[in-house]
Amino acid sequence: MRLLLFLGLVIINLSVCFSQDEDTLRHLSPEIPLITYKYDGPNQWGYLTGHNHLGRQEYAEKYILEGTAKVTGVISHHQGVVTNKKNVGEFVLYSVNEKGLPGNTLNSTQWYFEDLDLSGKAHFTPLNKAVVVVDSFFVSFNLTDYSHGGFEGDTLALMTGPEGSRNEEDLSVWGRNVTRFHNHSTPDFRDFYYQNGTPIATHFAVYPIVEFDDNPITGIEDQFIAKKQLKLYPPYPNPAVDRFNLRYSLDKTSHVFVQINDMQGRVMFSKDLGLQPVGEHTEKINTGSLANGTYVCTVQSGAVKLASRLVVN
Repeated sequence: MRLLLFLGLVIINLSVCFSQDEDTLRHLSPEIPLITYKYDGPNQWGYLTGHNHLGRQEYAEKYILEGTAKVTGVISHHQGVVTNKKNVGEFVLYSVNEKGLPGNTLNSTQWYFEDLDLSGKAHFTPLNKAVVVVDSFFVSFNLTDYSHGGFEGDTLALMTGPEGSRNEEDLSVWGRNVTRFHNHSTPDFRDFYYQNGTPIATHFAVYPIVEFDDNPITGIEDQFIAKKQLKLYPPYPNPAVDRFNLRYSLDKTSHVFVQINDMQGRVMFSKDLGLQPVGEHTEKINTGSLANGTYVCTVQSGAVKLASRLVVN
C-alpha cells in the first residue's frame, strides 16, 4: 500500500505500515495516466473537475482506513490556466456523514492560484496542522465560490484517472468521489458518478499523506510487513552508501515492480522485475544516482503495494 507522497494504494488493498511512517493513500495505481475532462458543448466551458460553466467549486475523494491516522499533507495533480494569481483555493478534510458524503470540516489549508503546479506533476501541500482521522474521511480540492466575479480567466482542474480506472466493485461505494453544487447555504455535495451527470468511473488525483501511529510489524526473527501475497523486509544496509538490498517474499507468482521516491514525491528509480515466482527474492539496487537523504522504497506485487524507508549517506 505504501508509498510516500507520490504513490499510495487502491483503498481496498490498504495495508499496514511501519510505525510513524508517512504514506500517501491513493486509488489510482502509478501506471495509470492522469487526464482532464473538458466540457465542450454549446455555451459550455471548463473542466468536469475544475472551474466550469456550472459553478461546481469543490471535488472530494473518500478514503477508508483501518483505525486511526494523522493526515499531514496533500499530494495533487493539476492542469489549467491562471490569470488572477492571488486568488485563493483550499484543500479541505471532511468527516463522512451518515449519507456517506462530506460532513464536518476537519481542516482547511489555503493556497494561492499562482503557487499551484499546473504541469500535471505531483504537487505537495502541507497542512497547516496535522489532523487525526478515524475510519474514513474526505480530502477535497476547493476552488471556492467563483460564480460572482473576480476569477475571469482562471480555469483550473484537478486531474483524474481515465474512464474505467475506478473498477465496477468500487462503484458500490456511495460517495467515493463527490462534487459540490453551487449554493449559498449548507454545502451541497453529490455523488460524482451517479448525481452529477458525469457517469465516469474514475478517481480524483488528490491524495492524503498519512502517518500511522501503530506498530504492526509481524515478524519474529525478521521484521517485516505483509499484505496478501506480498511480504516486505526492511532494506539493508540502512543507511546505505553505495547500494542496498531490497528483500521481499511472494506467496504466489505475480508481476513485481520496484520504485524509489524522494520526500517530494519524485520518482528517483523504477524497475519492472516482471513475473516473479513464489519464494523469497532480493533485489540489489545501486544508490550512486541518489543524493544523500531519505527515500521511500516501494514493492508492488499485482495490486498490492508495501513500502519501507531508506536513508542514503
